[in-house]
Amino acid sequence: MEKTTSNLITKPRYDWLDAIKAFAMMLVIFGHLRLSTVTTYKAYASFIKLPLFFAASGFVFSVNKTEKPLVFIADRIKRIILPYLYLCTIIQIFYLIYEKQEPKAWIVSSLSKIFTGSIYMWFLPVIFLCNVMMLVVFKIFKEKDGAIISIAVVLLILGYFLLPEKHIIFDVNEALIAFAFCVFGFYYKEYIVKADKRIIIPIASVCLVLYLALPLVYKRITGHINYVNMYENHYTNFFLDMLISFSGVMAVFGFASLFKYPKSVLWFGKNTMFYYAFHIPMYYTLYSLLQILLPAVPIWNQKGSKRYIALSCVITVISVLVLAPFCNLVNKYIPFLVGGKKNLRGKNGH
Repeated sequence: MEKTTSNLITKPRYDWLDAIKAFAMMLVIFGHLRLSTVTTYKAYASFIKLPLFFAASGFVFSVNKTEKPLVFIADRIKRIILPYLYLCTIIQIFYLIYEKQEPKAWIVSSLSKIFTGSIYMWFLPVIFLCNVMMLVVFKIFKEKDGAIISIAVVLLILGYFLLPEKHIIFDVNEALIAFAFCVFGFYYKEYIVKADKRIIIPIASVCLVLYLALPLVYKRITGHINYVNMYENHYTNFFLDMLISFSGVMAVFGFASLFKYPKSVLWFGKNTMFYYAFHIPMYYTLYSLLQILLPAVPIWNQKGSKRYIALSCVITVISVLVLAPFCNLVNKYIPFLVGGKKNLRGKNGH
């Protein structure tokens, strides 16, 4: 099967892919801002929120026979690594001010976090590494799908056993795990997305049942929930966790392609990098302002309560809305900050 594209050919846009990224980003945002304390949310969201992004990256990946590898890598550095460095620097400056850190210790800590990937923007260098790995693997094995998938499986297993609970230069070990989801996204586009809906729906339905049922079965047997935290390299039962993750990603991809979405959802899906970077600073800014304006409200001391979690969710939604005009300004005047470039039509690619 031909897996190459020409730079002269415009890539088709899949709106539902933007919807998937919007959905995944909301899972990330709410997970970062209090809903991670809700057991059910933590269990189900953890399996798919970042794997969906990795699969989406693989979905839009293409190998150009005429493009030199160094040109490809330079492009990914410009679109992924430089924005990662810009955004992480801004985020760390926010923490310097917000947490009143000592400048010298802040510099050492910030450099360590940025270059090891010990920061919540860690998934960007992981996507970069996955892109480079896919370039190498697809260049070497070309049309040998079986070999490529086998390599993805082997790397997935190695990613679990190598360097657990450690961050090392852009989270290389997590890139090995994420690579499998990228390969999944690539082959989903190559084969499944072109299939008849009468085939997609049953497959997605079975995967949805597995995604929903397996955590419950695990809890019934062990008495504990299983969940994934890729940032901390935490896996409750790695092979079961991966089965749940791939089932969930397949279910989301399968059903998402069947619907149409509001422009606001698609816009949000196109701007996930901006929101990933700034949702936490905006949340804590609003949170601090509310504490100053309403100091006597007892809910501030009721962390973990349902009312506190509900209030946090409201602040989270407000944060998303407040960030929208700032996102538009960044896209218009400094798009390089989020890996984009000025576009007279205002349309960004996947």
